[in-house]
Amino acid sequence: MKFIDFLILIIFLLFTLILGLYFSKRKKENTNDFFLSKRNLTWWLAGTSMVAASFSSDTPLAVVEFVYKNGVYGNWYWWSFAIQGTMVTFLFSKFWRRAEILTDVEFFEFRYSGKSASFLRAFKAFLGAVIANSIIMGWSILAMATILKVSLSINPYFATFLCILIALTYSMASGIIGIVAVDFFQFLIAMAGSIILAVFAVNKVGGLGSIVSHFSQNPEKISILPSFSDSFFITFLVYIGFQWWCASNADSGGGILVQRMLASKSPQESFKAMLWFNVAHYALRTWPWILCGLAIFILYPGLSNPKDGYPMLFMDILPAGLKGLMVASLMAAFMSTVDSSLSYSSAYLSHDLYRRFIRKNKDEKHYLMISRISMVVVAVLAGIASLNMKSISGAWLFLTLLGSGAGTVKILRWYWWRVNAWSEISAMASSLTISLSLNVFTDIPYWQKLLINILGSAIIWITVTYLTPPVEEEKLINFYKKVRPSKFGWKKISEKLPKDLENLSLKKEVLLWILSIIFIYSFTFSIGKFLLLNYIQGALLVSISVFSFYLIYKFSLKNQNNMVK
Repeated sequence: MKFIDFLILIIFLLFTLILGLYFSKRKKENTNDFFLSKRNLTWWLAGTSMVAASFSSDTPLAVVEFVYKNGVYGNWYWWSFAIQGTMVTFLFSKFWRRAEILTDVEFFEFRYSGKSASFLRAFKAFLGAVIANSIIMGWSILAMATILKVSLSINPYFATFLCILIALTYSMASGIIGIVAVDFFQFLIAMAGSIILAVFAVNKVGGLGSIVSHFSQNPEKISILPSFSDSFFITFLVYIGFQWWCASNADSGGGILVQRMLASKSPQESFKAMLWFNVAHYALRTWPWILCGLAIFILYPGLSNPKDGYPMLFMDILPAGLKGLMVASLMAAFMSTVDSSLSYSSAYLSHDLYRRFIRKNKDEKHYLMISRISMVVVAVLAGIASLNMKSISGAWLFLTLLGSGAGTVKILRWYWWRVNAWSEISAMASSLTISLSLNVFTDIPYWQKLLINILGSAIIWITVTYLTPPVEEEKLINFYKKVRPSKFGWKKISEKLPKDLENLSLKKEVLLWILSIIFIYSFTFSIGKFLLLNYIQGALLVSISVFSFYLIYKFSLKNQNNMVK
């Protein structure tokens, strides 16, 4: 890298820090202001922040691994979650905003009663902040170090932790409002970098036609769907049939997304933020990385570590100046995930553990101080975790498997009054036990582990539900009146309340959810078909996406004023 590249990096880092610190001037009177910005985020800012936070430096490296090892259809591991993302949009996003809680972990004492609910809140806060978040941030750190090892002549971990320090500084100073503002800027930089690299990569291998020609003898490599005879086909079926709804965050998409939904101005803004997130996350971001993955397969055959191919690619083909921009774009992706992870994880530690169970009656300045200290603790734990990781995509799969037994209870807790805290405790405990046992004592394929964990955990938690007493009726009534879910599964409670209480129309929302799945996939894959020079299929998919979006607009977006608030 030349002087101009390092200059671009310095300018980017300084601008990021200044932008983040600018919002520190906004008065933060309490932790609600610090973590939720007084619940005043617009849909486009909240949604873009969701996209930025879920796009880290590890993401393109993992996508390259999927493409390199399995072909384009290897990306169904994460494409399958579009079904979940659209489900959250239509069936859960408004619920989260109406709940008016501070974190998704606080939900446990909002929905359940007794000591079991308190235990669940404390346990999940610790698990989310210390274990799960350490893995999530750890693989991002691993990816950033991998990139900087190839691109910079300085110690990669020094540069990585410099990025963490900057993100930590403005996150501690500004809270969520500074984070989402920086996320918006960083998303633009990250997308620009990935698109520029894709253009240069395609030109390097001779154009889009050359990519298609190269795989003419192996066309399944650029196929969106695996063939019936492919060994990956069963894995694909498990991805689209099971994985998306069995995820531990099936009803939310994760703490980062919940935080943005909770911080939105209204349930309608929360809904629109989630819809925009799904469009940008799947349709806009996918193909630059896939094109790079295909180019890497052509240019660097036989790579033992495919994730190294991405930084190798931009170091080999980009001119001076653009190399610096590319590294800056990956730093932007990395920092947008780090700042968001620091925020929601510190909320777990400070609000759901410290404030709830350790020091209950201190003033708000004290809790704001603890929130900032918690960010430092989370950052240190993530750094330690990163030193013990090998594979990025492997870490993705492992974390998904760990929580796969708890997905059903996450969905049904909103739609079935009988679910209680012991349902969730038994689901989490059985999921962790079964998945870890399968990893340690068996060598069966991932999809088999997933199915065994789902089935085994479901049997256990449903049995436990019927063996334990239900939640107190008063708690259930308060939850139902505030969240207003569908009467389906809540008949015992809804009969005790006024008939004019306006609830979610489950049938309508499910139909809109199905339409949104069609819209997201047809839009996403139409772009791929055009890029791979299949214009007829591309045009057909565009037509389907336009028509499905028209129906969504007509029956949902256009009628926002008539929606349940």
